[in-house]
Amino acid sequence: MNWPCLIIVTVVLGLSVASALSFTQVYEWSETEFFGDAKNAKDAAGPIVPSSMVVYGDRIFFGFPNSSSRGLPRLTYAWLPCRNNADNHLSTPLYRLQRDKIGANCDAVQGVIDLKTDELGRLWVLDGGSRNCPPTFRIFDLKNNDSLVQVHPLARNPRNIINVMSVDVLNDTFSLVSEWSGEFFVFALKANKTRTIDRKNGPFSKGQGGVKDAAWMIVSPLNNLLGYACSFQCREIFFVDDTKKPISVTPIGTLSSYSKGMLMDKNGVLYFVHEKEKCVTAWDTKIPFNEEMLHKFEPDVDSIIYALDGADNLWLLSHDASSRFFLHRGSNSTDFTNATN
Repeated sequence: MNWPCLIIVTVVLGLSVASALSFTQVYEWSETEFFGDAKNAKDAAGPIVPSSMVVYGDRIFFGFPNSSSRGLPRLTYAWLPCRNNADNHLSTPLYRLQRDKIGANCDAVQGVIDLKTDELGRLWVLDGGSRNCPPTFRIFDLKNNDSLVQVHPLARNPRNIINVMSVDVLNDTFSLVSEWSGEFFVFALKANKTRTIDRKNGPFSKGQGGVKDAAWMIVSPLNNLLGYACSFQCREIFFVDDTKKPISVTPIGTLSSYSKGMLMDKNGVLYFVHEKEKCVTAWDTKIPFNEEMLHKFEPDVDSIIYALDGADNLWLLSHDASSRFFLHRGSNSTDFTNATN
């Protein structure tokens, strides 16, 4: 069988998104190879599929939701080396950042909702909590032996991390998080404070035109006052203009189907994963809206997550009905030394 591969694009002047691509399968493995002894209870627990993935430096980090860890040793956040061995199979199971115990101990992560990294090499882990334990932010310093920098309890109901950004004038790093209620909140790392965003007025207000239930917002690297947004079921794409007050939000195009959020590279290309339709698409925002098909996956693929690294290589992890994982890296260069942050 020809297993699905991630096709990656890099924008070249005058060329379409998909005109310059090369892709490499980095890993292929079974759940048992991936998780080692932790996967002995597969039949009772069902498949263990990561909820999120980020790439920083030469490591790939995975987060696992609470539901996929039932009956197993807690696998909440872990990592693999980006470089593979000769036969593309894992030479070692996942490395764990922490070995947390399941139970009423709220010092343990209950299940990862989302992961993000910031420009200073910190890993932001959004823990969804449990019936007995509140959600938390856990921040790791990846440049200092993966040390745990901070744990911040959240009295909210988080859904995903929209963005992590540094604000020089405030000398702090902030995360913008969406809630299942449709609200937002901001967590400031240095100040160690959380505040709710006022949505009574503005382009993301309830009942107004524009983005309802906004869950994905990206600031364009081509102009830091312009960006893009979509709702939690990312289908219609909006242009956000912050050059004037009030901020304006304009619909600019509708995707072929719902996407699992969106990613943007440094050239202003937006990437979309359509898990139900099993495909990857992209749009170069420097040209009028035109969603371009990059790859159609095999019918038995049941899960897809994706991430960009510091060199704009696009990584994609897929899981199929036979409980096998496939990790691909797409790049415009065969020189892997340029692929890290």
